Amino acid sequence: MNTAMDVNRCEHEGCGEHRTIGATRFCAHHSCQRRGCQLPKTPRGLYCETHACAYSECGNERVVRELCEFHYREECQEGVRAELDEERRRLEYELERNRNTILALDTELRQRDQTIQQLRGWNGRLPN
Repeated sequence: MNTAMDVNRCEHEGCGEHRTIGATRFCAHHSCQRRGCQLPKTPRGLYCETHACAYSECGNERVVRELCEFHYREECQEGVRAELDEERRRLEYELERNRNTILALDTELRQRDQTIQQLRGWNGRLPN
């Protein structure tokens, strides 16, 4: 049976602390720290499931999408790294392709030069 004293107590199991002013269900230790939120905080941090970072071991406040500032920055950096790796692979492929083209052209020009030198050496005579 609830008494008048119980009405002002935290609803978190095993807690008997007074509720936070403005919170309807929990004490300061068990309330989400997001202003205006009346949900219980998660065991891993200061915020409820709605306001905590989506990473399971992180208890920081969500800032962008479902992530805290740290994890959002980390995901952005991973995305940039992946794009840079892809660009590096593309450039390496292009460099190799250009290198092969240059080698092929060099071989062709050397053969042409050799042919020109042979033709000059004949000096109007027919080859044997």
